[in-house]
Parts: sequence; structure tokens; C-alpha cells
Amino acid sequence: MTRITTFINLTPHRISIILASGEELHIEAQPESARVTQSHTVITRSDDGDQSGRSVEIAAPVYGEIVGLPAPVPTVAYITSVFVANAAAAKGRTDVLYPDSGPDAVRERGQVVAVRRLLTPVAQAESADGGLYRATEAPSLSLDGRGGYIALLRPMSTMAMSWPLDRLVT
Repeated sequence: MTRITTFINLTPHRISIILASGEELHIEAQPESARVTQSHTVITRSDDGDQSGRSVEIAAPVYGEIVGLPAPVPTVAYITSVFVANAAAAKGRTDVLYPDSGPDAVRERGQVVAVRRLLTPVAQAESADGGLYRATEAPSLSLDGRGGYIALLRPMSTMAMSWPLDRLVT
């Protein structure tokens, strides 16, 4: 089982995670953020049979160079934007996570001020039979108040990583 003792926040913002106990874990931003260049490739367009120009372009992201992401360190997890995390996962990195800003996130005036978990990119989430999880089945970092651990859980898999909260270095 992999032990992570350090989270490094490579976003431009402080990350606040609400623990199951109600406490908040704050992870300050580093001076430099990780970034990735991104373009897109058009896959198709919605039907524009009348040639009116009113079709919707359907495209896939193409990630370029990642800047500001250190080399992997066995006990470190890097927190980045979802774009950097996806680009890193496409390059085989499994140590890059991003905040879950979905419906469970805490918002003030529409802005996310705290999250309840960190997510790992879907590209990293292979099931035991080698198939990819659907987005709704993607593994996530869940905060477990029973033992004070953050656990990365993958459904239908034996893989799990956990971090004792008192050992996190921010």
C-alpha cells in the first residue's frame, strides 16, 4: 500500500478540504502553479444539412507541454487543475490529483471555497479486468473521519492508498 505523507498544491489558490469531523484541512498554494498547454482536434460537427452554419463543433482536447509539475516522488501527491491532472495521467502519472468542485463542494456567492475530496483522473482508473471506469465510477479521495485518514478508493479493486491526516505536510 502506497503511503503519501505530503500534498503539494500546484494550483494558484489555497485548497480547503472539509474533513468528516467537520474540521478543514488547508493546503497553501506554492509560488509557482503547474500549467499545461491545450488545443483541440475536431471530431465531428452536429448536423448542418442546410449549410446554415449553425452546427455545433464536437472536439477533443489535445494536451501539450506540462510546465511546473515536479518529477514524481514516492510519498508526494500533487494537487493541480483538472486540465494538468488529465494531461499528467495521459503521460502515465498517477501522483497528480485535482479538487472535486462538483455538487458537494462548498460555495460562497457561487465560488468554491472548500471541497470534500480530491479526485484522480479517470484515465488512471482501470478496473481489475483492464476496462476503464465510466466517469461516475471514477475513484476519488474520500475523507474518512473514523480513523482520520484520507483514502483513495477504487471500486471493484484491491488498490487503496491512505494518508494519516497528522502526517500531511502542506
